[in-house]
Amino acid sequence: MNRREFLKRLALSAGASVALPAAAVWDKFGVEAFPLKAPSYAGHLMVNGSAPAIGMVAVGSGACGMLRNWPGNSPALQRRVAIDTSPFVLHRTQADRSVRVGQAAEKISDPKTLRLQARAAQAEIRDALAGLDLIWLLSSQGGNAGTGIAPIVAEVARALAIPVIAVSVTPFAFEGERRSQVARAGLNAITRRVMASIELPNEAYVTDDDDETLETVLGRVTSDLEQLYRATTLVLGPQGLIGVDLADVRAVTARAQGALAVGHGAASGPEALRAACSAAANHRLLGEDRLLQAKGAFVAVELKSDRGAMSSVGQLMQAMGLAVNDPAALLIYGLAVEPDLPSDVRISIMAAL
Repeated sequence: MNRREFLKRLALSAGASVALPAAAVWDKFGVEAFPLKAPSYAGHLMVNGSAPAIGMVAVGSGACGMLRNWPGNSPALQRRVAIDTSPFVLHRTQADRSVRVGQAAEKISDPKTLRLQARAAQAEIRDALAGLDLIWLLSSQGGNAGTGIAPIVAEVARALAIPVIAVSVTPFAFEGERRSQVARAGLNAITRRVMASIELPNEAYVTDDDDETLETVLGRVTSDLEQLYRATTLVLGPQGLIGVDLADVRAVTARAQGALAVGHGAASGPEALRAACSAAANHRLLGEDRLLQAKGAFVAVELKSDRGAMSSVGQLMQAMGLAVNDPAALLIYGLAVEPDLPSDVRISIMAAL
């Protein structure tokens, strides 16, 4: 069942007793209140009724390190692509495809120079991306390779009509103001070129624990990325109980020129839905105050069982309608049932700010 059909049935079954949020897709007559503009991409993520071909593209040594440790059972992940200036980094990553940018023996420290060299390598980048249905573009901003090369990779993907969800890891505060400024410029350059852009700031993952290690902090960053990938892929793919397509995601992201803030939460027990929703809204990368100002949101719901699924989404719709202040905000929902889910409910929110 696709999302629009589900919401229509939900509205009809609820009758006048359920107040849908202002941005619910179906009005009382069953007519779409917010018709979606066709994106410039291919459309549905599902390809011939089967799982899409998703590529994880890592740019820069930091991102390649995350790709090297990426779990092998990720749903729909068909290709891992590593792009860097160092042959040693590419060799260690052992991706399905590797692209070396530049041939200079010495390290290049100027992102602008790297961008020029990335343009020279566009043919190799194009070959590495061709045939994919969706790309997750992972980069570390503030350094050289990620900042200089990632925007060019986004350009190549756009020329191939492949939608891109960009995830950019930005520096710790102790790395200095200059690196932060370079990261901000790089993040802006990527955001202008992709369907959705998500920032994972390293600084947001630091706690007050004096014994905390750098490895622990970076592990939290990777964990959030893995959860975001999994939740999004489950509801976008054919296994989703309530299907969502790329036009839906594009409609949300367009309200903030592609920039998104994310949060996720999980819970079990009688109040699992409420607890998971609250945890997602209060996530370190989102927060209730920011969610209140959202122009739209894409909500991915994972349930351990399909029992009471319609009621659960109805409750979630009402909760999100209250959480978002803008009556014109577009709220898109997707649902997948995962029997192996470690909790009863897991919710991920991508809010357009």
